[in-house]
Amino acid sequence: MSLILSGTDGLSDVDGSAATPAIRGTDANTGIFFPAADTIAFAEGGAEVARFDSSGNFGLGVTPSAWATYKAIDVLGYASFSSYNGNEADMSTNAYYNAGWKYKNTAAATLYQQDAGVHRWQYAASGTAGNAITFTQAMTLDASGNLGIGTTSPSALRLTLEANGNQLRLRNTTTRYRSDLSVNATGTAEWNCFDDSGGVYMPMNLAGSVITFGTGSGSSPERARIDSSGNLLVGTTTNAGGYRIRAIGDSSGATGFQFDKGASTTATCVEIDVGANNATQKALLVYSGALATDTMYVYSNGNIVNRNNSYGTLSDVKLKENIVDATPKLNDVLQLQVRNFNLKDSPKSKQIGFIAQEFEQVFPSMVDESTDMDKEGNDLGTTTKSIKTSVLIPVLVKAIQEQQAIIQSLTDRITALESA
Repeated sequence: MSLILSGTDGLSDVDGSAATPAIRGTDANTGIFFPAADTIAFAEGGAEVARFDSSGNFGLGVTPSAWATYKAIDVLGYASFSSYNGNEADMSTNAYYNAGWKYKNTAAATLYQQDAGVHRWQYAASGTAGNAITFTQAMTLDASGNLGIGTTSPSALRLTLEANGNQLRLRNTTTRYRSDLSVNATGTAEWNCFDDSGGVYMPMNLAGSVITFGTGSGSSPERARIDSSGNLLVGTTTNAGGYRIRAIGDSSGATGFQFDKGASTTATCVEIDVGANNATQKALLVYSGALATDTMYVYSNGNIVNRNNSYGTLSDVKLKENIVDATPKLNDVLQLQVRNFNLKDSPKSKQIGFIAQEFEQVFPSMVDESTDMDKEGNDLGTTTKSIKTSVLIPVLVKAIQEQQAIIQSLTDRITALESA
């Protein structure tokens, strides 16, 4: 073997081999050799470990595949890092490019690409070595940071998923619970929660313009829905009365509604807003299924009427203590001023009653004062006084008893005078 060392040509006419590299140090079987035209290879311990092929592609632990258009680094038999224009970078498994993507080996293939700020994740089922690959783009992250799964064009939403059947599943791997989100071919969207051990199934279903909610197991019966008009139906699927909220109870005897304002001592628990101020619009209606008729109304002007004219109070002796006879009330009742008036918002409606400020001069404990607030609960800086009118009943009874005692005393005196 000849060795030519020239100031013009450098070191030449020495190809070497993996066992005896052309360029080496003191280790005779480790160095650089030239196995073919325009090819540079590297050896360690007498075996080839890497090479640049005649196209400038590099193979680490493997001879580079027949790449074209791209510049690539192949690692062992499957992995590759490549680029074709300097602005794009690819990472692939079991794939190389030569007039299209091809299989390196007979196996499945994957491809991850970065191009002009866009990230693409693609996959292909197993194919024969050397055959063309048809990749399916599984996920895309666009240059605006929007992520699309199952779509090549994410919308302006931060996350877009497209698939046939279940699209998203969340599972706690340490327990039996999972949640699925899906949209089927007819446009029905479902969100289902499962307890895999007990089969608990709690779906939310969007079909057309109706949203339904269900709980339970097996077929998961519907429990509530929001219909196409935005009405909420609980325990029923029909809304013949056109109610904004309609709830149908079951036969268990459970309370139909509960409103709890929490720990607040000032917040309104239930507010009913009405558009009128008359005895026509009903703010509250009680209907008796047993009688098949209405039994009570609260009208928009505040009037309360019921079917049997019965209004009661909890008065059981078990609720009371310190029971003594009431003090005289007749003189106090005689001080009350009974007035005619009209409310400022109803100038044509003449009424009879009391003025709270006058009433409290006689019975201060029977007048309450509350802070005025707007619909949002903001303090308006004023107050309104109210009278516990129903408490007047025992007061009047006591006054009548006193008055009757006076009448009886006078009657007895007259009788005595007439008999003299």
